[in-house]
Amino acid sequence: MDVVVIGAGPAGALAAGLLARAGLAVTMIDPRPEGFRIGEGLPPAARPLLHALGLLPLVRDALPGNGTLSAWGSDDLGVYDHIGEPYGHGWILDRARFDAGLRRWACEGGAVLRIARLVGAAHRGDEALELRLDDGTCMIAAFAIDASGRPAALANRLGATRTHVDALVATYARFRAGAPGELDTRILVEAAAYGWWYTVRVPTGERIVALLRDHEPGACSARAEFVQLLVRTRFIAATLAAGDYLPIEAPRGADARTGRLSHVFGDRWIAVGDAAFSVDPLSSQGLADALLTADAGAKAIVAARGGDPRGLPAYAERVERLYERYLEHRLATYARERRWPDEPFWLRRL
Repeated sequence: MDVVVIGAGPAGALAAGLLARAGLAVTMIDPRPEGFRIGEGLPPAARPLLHALGLLPLVRDALPGNGTLSAWGSDDLGVYDHIGEPYGHGWILDRARFDAGLRRWACEGGAVLRIARLVGAAHRGDEALELRLDDGTCMIAAFAIDASGRPAALANRLGATRTHVDALVATYARFRAGAPGELDTRILVEAAAYGWWYTVRVPTGERIVALLRDHEPGACSARAEFVQLLVRTRFIAATLAAGDYLPIEAPRGADARTGRLSHVFGDRWIAVGDAAFSVDPLSSQGLADALLTADAGAKAIVAARGGDPRGLPAYAERVERLYERYLEHRLATYARERRWPDEPFWLRRL
């Protein structure tokens, strides 16, 4: 096998599809491609890459992301639209559909999807990697891509470590409208003393509501507090009430920490997407960065297999630039909120 990709989310599927189309034998390993998940925003800056790769049809059924309503740094609601953006509007995705479309595109290009979980990895001499799966089989690959998300399942087994700069967690739930006719596709963000909220309507007609706050060891479960805190919000609660929205599931939790790997490539492996570095949902850059790193990582592998020693170091430098630019944006964005200067959540970010 030329390349084994650990993970079949957006980063893994895009990298697999690009490498398969470059003539390599590629297999994606995923324990179970996810259904519903958060991370539904794709910013306007992703348009050139989607266009260049012929992937714009994947967002044909998405809702236009026309901007943000934000109670951030002020008690009033500010409006930030995409008028004047050089690439036009962004998109609000049905992530299950978008991710499935990318996997289908990868398989149409020649990649194979195998349902299994990675349980072990080791170098096999200087020529290959040995990857053990939970079904008892072993795969030998000339190269491997870690696209397993924040756990970085492959990189951690091959000596990389992960560091985080915060303890952010997302608690989220889906809501179904009782009153038809809502058309607003803007993201609504509302800061609070203990963290911040967002809600957005997705193509299924549901609303996603998420609370972002720091994990506090020994504290009451964020899921237990989700409903209590939600009803005390000003703009989020009013939006749900206006559409007569009701929850359709219990709140779930997800890791939302900013973090990165100690190194994003090694001997015969490379990390892309959240496995390489993960971002705060406030940036709205997670999915776009996943696609950018997958594209750049696939090109780096092709270069490395062609004997170019500069491909992988150049990839690492690009990832470093993306991450540093994100950290600057994160710091500047949090610095704009000064209403609770003594609250732990905001102190940690200032």
